[in-house]
Amino acid sequence: MRPLLKTIVLFSITSLASHTQAGSLISQTTISLDFSLQVAKAGIDSCLKNGYSTSVAILDKNGTLKALLTADGAFLHSAEVSRKKAYTSLSRQLPSHLVENHIKQNNDYNAAMNFNMAGMSTWGGGMPIVFNEEVVGAIGISGAPGGPKDVECAEAALEIANELLEKDA
Repeated sequence: MRPLLKTIVLFSITSLASHTQAGSLISQTTISLDFSLQVAKAGIDSCLKNGYSTSVAILDKNGTLKALLTADGAFLHSAEVSRKKAYTSLSRQLPSHLVENHIKQNNDYNAAMNFNMAGMSTWGGGMPIVFNEEVVGAIGISGAPGGPKDVECAEAALEIANELLEKDA
């Protein structure tokens, strides 16, 4: 066997062995139920201050719905759309309105249809929750009159999320 090829094969085997020695368990940082309820309530309160009845969904890092609050008078569809916005932000690891902007700027409406089929929403109002440069969950808000107002409410909820995470750091 040629020396370079032999080195590559040995490196590959060593790398594979080191990965299999990592074990069967992994450790993850994700958000708690208590945290999720506080952030969801902050999102509802932020919207209500501005006269908007909305729904707020909080997902953990694995996409599990941790909290879903719906204000009195919110639109019927707002609960499901808020979950989809949070899922989009979690999956793409960026605010859902940036996905929407990309689709509009590139006239990529096939992507929008694919996102919808995958249970996502490309409308504004979804925000990833980041701790130590890692996405640990997501917020989704729906029901305000227009995506930009959902984004404002989500940013207010994210502010509370960041304050809570700073206390725990």
